Amino acid sequence: MMVFYIMFYELKRIFKRFGSIMVVFIAPALVVILASAFFSGYEFQTMKLGIYLEDKSLPAQLTMKLLTSFFKGKSVVEVSKNFDDLLIKGELNAVVVIPKGFTQQLYKKQRTYLPFIPSPVDLQVASAIYRVVNSLFADLEGSAFFDPQILKYLFVDKGYPSPRLVMENSKKSIDFESLISPSVIFFSSVLVVISLLSLSVVSDGEKGILDLYISMDLKWWEYSLGKIVSYTILGFTISMLACVILLLVTNINIPVEWVLILSLLNALFHSSVGFIVSSLSPTRNTASLVAVSLIGLFFFMSGTIVPVSSLPESFKMVSVRTLPFKIVYVLRKIQLYGTSGISKEILYLLLWCSVSLVLAIFLGKIPLKRK
Repeated sequence: MMVFYIMFYELKRIFKRFGSIMVVFIAPALVVILASAFFSGYEFQTMKLGIYLEDKSLPAQLTMKLLTSFFKGKSVVEVSKNFDDLLIKGELNAVVVIPKGFTQQLYKKQRTYLPFIPSPVDLQVASAIYRVVNSLFADLEGSAFFDPQILKYLFVDKGYPSPRLVMENSKKSIDFESLISPSVIFFSSVLVVISLLSLSVVSDGEKGILDLYISMDLKWWEYSLGKIVSYTILGFTISMLACVILLLVTNINIPVEWVLILSLLNALFHSSVGFIVSSLSPTRNTASLVAVSLIGLFFFMSGTIVPVSSLPESFKMVSVRTLPFKIVYVLRKIQLYGTSGISKEILYLLLWCSVSLVLAIFLGKIPLKRK
């Protein structure tokens, strides 16, 4: 079948060039290393922190008052036990739970741990909150604030430890690095696939390969499908390389089976987009310019760098519905809350991929007719 001929020919063209091989193997490593460095410097611009009081005692309420006074205004609110929906929708960046037994542990001079549950939306903001609050508690170590006898006297034994936040939810404990870092797995694929495929059709025309295909009576859908499938395989391979590198250089905990599935959908979508760009671009310069613009746009719309909640409402509505955002959001949601309730998101991703694939295949008519 001609589809397989095109597919193998494209993969051979990619891997026979030393420059392309270097891009395929070095790009994931560079993206992982550079992104890890950038992620470590997150600051928060806007935030909304929820406090859930399982312990209703005075020390627990004073802890909430401390956080409320530190962050000011309405940034900190008390929530009920049904706070999961607020986190999933991004209405809260995180929730701190003051658990039962908080006061008893203070009396016993035991270290207290407050579960910290972040939202999968704008995770960088939750990361900043986590670090700031833990730093605040560390500064209060040994002070009178966390002595349960605080109301009786001012100077106290400094043996009373302050609380510490721990990344925890009903499913399992997880750290921020495991939540933020996997986004580079998807972006490394986007970077290479769109960069290479956006120039592929234009290059075929310049080298006379399109004329050869026409003389072979190659069908337009065979040409389109062969290109898209080959670069989907390439994109998926790059994501797997990035995943392996990430697992080797960090101690992250990620659901590998879901990373595989989402990486395949990510590669398919961006291969389709790259082919669309290449089919519609009359020249190499146009294709390059559009490709670079799309790579930057997809990166920012994913919510990895710019918090989605800080965007104007119209941009926010568009951003949260794009596949780059949804891919990262679904993985974080699985990490935080498990796989229950993600069927709609998966169907949404499949719809995005299907529409882009069908559109790309039909646009394969353009370069062949252009000849």
